[in-house]
Amino acid sequence: MRIEELRARAEIEELLARYGFYADCGAVDAWLDLFCDGAYMDVPDYSGAGGAQTVRLSGREQLRARIVEAPAVRAMRGRMQHHMCGPHTVLIDGDVAQVDSYAVIFAMADPSAAGDQRRWRPVSASTGGFCAA
Repeated sequence: MRIEELRARAEIEELLARYGFYADCGAVDAWLDLFCDGAYMDVPDYSGAGGAQTVRLSGREQLRARIVEAPAVRAMRGRMQHHMCGPHTVLIDGDVAQVDSYAVIFAMADPSAAGDQRRWRPVSASTGGFCAA
């Protein structure tokens, strides 16, 4: 591997760390800024019959509408934890990188409760990929 590719891979690892941190903190603008203008994200959609279908979200506005402003996400804001799980696959072709990763999202059942009622519970596990130039 060349130095440029190693540097790009390190930046991608940093991006994945910031992805979960910004999502958990509700830093919407910082989260959206992780994606360049030509970015897309492939995510599972469980709303149809027959199991999950892959849906491609292209650009920041689609990401905002379908992920950030989704009622389920808004309801969990402030009480969720994203765990970006490995292994990540990274394909670099010039100035374009494609990353495939797993994510598990945990939400606190009842943040105002005490003891066992305050446990973190998994609410989503998915694979997805995104591409950024």
